[in-house]
Amino acid sequence: MATLVQQDKKKQFNTIEMAKAGFNAFINITNKWGLKRQEQIILLGGVSESTFYKWLKEGSPNLDRNHLERISCILGIHKNLRILLKGESVYNWVRRPIGNDLFMGKSALEIMLNGGFIDIYKVRRYLDGYRGW
Repeated sequence: MATLVQQDKKKQFNTIEMAKAGFNAFINITNKWGLKRQEQIILLGGVSESTFYKWLKEGSPNLDRNHLERISCILGIHKNLRILLKGESVYNWVRRPIGNDLFMGKSALEIMLNGGFIDIYKVRRYLDGYRGW
């Protein structure tokens, strides 16, 4: 039976690995969306530029729950787009205006760049609903 210390170390390792993998995926996806660094920073919740560049350089960011939830939503958005669309449309969709009551002619990116977690979550839930989830 594992001791409490061993369990804590295993949990910490998993969190560190999850943060690293999630951050790298976030950077890859948002680069393919054509986002500028400042836009990436906004989607992460407004971390300082020095912190963001430190995370890029070191490759193992110290992400809190807020960052992980934001990254999770971005990954979910990307997953939905990969299921729903083909080719470059997967990466261009976030910039297209959407004329419905939720988006009111704005693009998903415009909504997400309002900066709140709920704004990213709205886009995620919209796509979840669109694909029947």
